[in-house]
Amino acid sequence: MQHLGWLWTAIKKLNSIRNNLVHQIDDEDLNNKLVKFVNFVEKESKEPFPWELVKEFGKLSLAITVLNARLSALLQKTKESILSLEL
Repeated sequence: MQHLGWLWTAIKKLNSIRNNLVHQIDDEDLNNKLVKFVNFVEKESKEPFPWELVKEFGKLSLAITVLNARLSALLQKTKESILSLEL
């Protein structure tokens, strides 16, 4: 399994964005966090976002989708590992 430590950093960045939204913190700070989150996920996922999808959905949606997909895959592998121990 590839190194997935970046996922936890991405989750922390996304949670920080959520906190800004909930507490209505400075829009400039929020925008900076959004840009950093999107750039971080795109860089760490090692796959540039396809331009066609960027145009249709936007980079933020794609970054969240990539994060969700990677976490789902990690959860599935963990689940399979646990189930194999029970057999």
